[in-house]
Parts: sequence; C-alpha cells; structure tokens
Amino acid sequence: MQSDNFDPSDPFKFIQEELDRCNHTELYQMCRAKSLNVHPSMSIDNLIDVFINAKPSSEPNVFDSWRSGLTGFVFEYWKILEPQLTCPIRSKDPTSCWGCLDTQVIACVEGTSQYEDAIRLHRK
Repeated sequence: MQSDNFDPSDPFKFIQEELDRCNHTELYQMCRAKSLNVHPSMSIDNLIDVFINAKPSSEPNVFDSWRSGLTGFVFEYWKILEPQLTCPIRSKDPTSCWGCLDTQVIACVEGTSQYEDAIRLHRK
C-alpha cells in the first residue's frame, strides 16, 4: 500500500516517516528479525538508526540458543504439549520463537523450569 505522502525522489524520507510511527517493541522486533544486535533498553532513535544503517551482526543473540531449545523440546513432546500451547509455536512453525521478545523466551523457559534440562539438550 503506497502512502499519499510518498515522494519517489526521496524514498528515505518515506521510510523514516514509517519507522517513526512504530513503537519501541515493534522496532525492537523488526531489528531482531533482521538479525541485528540490539538490546531492549535501546531508545527508539537508536533502534531506528540501527535498523537503517547497521549490517547484521555475526555475534549470535544469547537467547537464540534458548529459542532453539524450546522449539526442539516442544516438537519432541508435541503430542503432550499441543493442547496446552497458546503461543505462535502452536502453528508448528520452527521459527515461531524467533518472533518473540527475549523476555518471553526466558518466561517460557522459567515457566517450564522442571524441564529445563530437556530444553537445554536442544540448544544450539
């Protein structure tokens, strides 16, 4: 959908205006989706700057290994867990946990602390 304010001679201005409409969480998730190394405490302006200018980091996010662990654990015990799942992983998409904030990933691990060793086995 093209905005009425779109000026083909200055596409950067349009992108900047669209990013300015995003809230902190949306910007953080957009950066994470591009594998950018950002921290939730970064300001909106910093997140926009990183999103526009940064190249993907080769340094992995420490929480991504927990995402892999949760995904592997859920798929290993799918028949048992499926009726209890209310999050996006219910779609059986192996990348579901990558759309969640880091804090949600930790909450999922903490919420299943009795299975932390089993989750740990699936970490990459």
